[in-house]
Amino acid sequence: MIGHFPFYLVLNAITPKRYNITVYFVVLGVDVSADTIVAAVKEHNPDILGLSALLTTNLEQFPLIVEMLEKEGLRSGVKIVVGGATVTDEFAKGARVDALAKSAVDGVNICKAWV
Repeated sequence: MIGHFPFYLVLNAITPKRYNITVYFVVLGVDVSADTIVAAVKEHNPDILGLSALLTTNLEQFPLIVEMLEKEGLRSGVKIVVGGATVTDEFAKGARVDALAKSAVDGVNICKAWV
């Protein structure tokens, strides 16, 4: 994840209890570089990559990460959900991500539909 932890914390708290499923998280931290995220996707081969931004300065990383995943041949194997106070529907579409979560609960529902 890039940005902040609340999305992860709510996903971790709600998902297993509410939906009775097992979820594994790899939390990379805050202000993580695009290179580190792509390396983690290579290493862990996730079904879903969650990215978050509270500041507009983080937004520029989303399309860069998508582009890097495409160049590495990894994009087709991972769904990308983004969220955060600064992310708009228009930006998410332009960044070519799969979904925008308007809240952590929305993110859970999106991810549940994908697995």
